Amino acid sequence: MSSRSRREYIETQRARYRRGTRKQKGWILDEGCRMFGVHRKSLIRAFGGRGQRGPRRRGRPRHYGAELLRPLKVISRLTRSPIAASRWRARSFGP
Repeated sequence: MSSRSRREYIETQRARYRRGTRKQKGWILDEGCRMFGVHRKSLIRAFGGRGQRGPRRRGRPRHYGAELLRPLKVISRLTRSPIAASRWRARSFGP
């Protein structure tokens, strides 16, 4: 089965799956497992309708946004903190 036909099948079954009862959802999942040879959980994700994922950011994730990072850098400079301004993203406040 081609990826295009697989995608079309999932699009058509997504509506049936969402409005179906628990028993009907089980039948739909069983049918998909037989057709594609995949686990039920992967079909549940496909029927969930999240769509395509966006591109992932590479590197270390940011803990603070730009609106909070600037004031933190200023505070770091004014207090002559031993923590480098670029290290603020790795720190958190509180216990």
